[in-house]
Amino acid sequence: MNTSQNFLISIQGVTTENDVLERFTGQLEHLSFSIQDLHYLNFQSSLSILMRLELEQSTDKESLNKVLDKVAKQFKLELLIYPLPERSIAASSHPYILTLLSQKLQPQLLTKLFCHLREKQLCVTEINPLDAGDLHVFEIKINADKPIERQQLMKEL
Repeated sequence: MNTSQNFLISIQGVTTENDVLERFTGQLEHLSFSIQDLHYLNFQSSLSILMRLELEQSTDKESLNKVLDKVAKQFKLELLIYPLPERSIAASSHPYILTLLSQKLQPQLLTKLFCHLREKQLCVTEINPLDAGDLHVFEIKINADKPIERQQLMKEL
């Protein structure tokens, strides 16, 4: 029986310290965890960390919050912890990756894209920026309940 649990952790705020990640992971060392996803942004002291952790031993949200809250208070950062369901996407789903490339990314483009994907019953599961210099490049991961015709989807987009 698997007793591991996944948590989505959001840490945000203003800090000039450069050891925030180290302090948070240091607090988690005794909990036996693995980092499944990690997004870190630090712009002129505005910090945003989003991570998905898998804790190997059964740990409830309150004890995880207690461990991390100490560091969050030290740096005056906002800490949010969400327990995640075991599997949000069915194992029989079909994964796809769209790559979006633009010199200037307009909100209208994203709105139309997300609306179209929803109408086609395609579930966006992840969006990641890719480093491409002056261009905006995003990798968009989607899942479908049944296989999709890729050329038809590209024509529609």
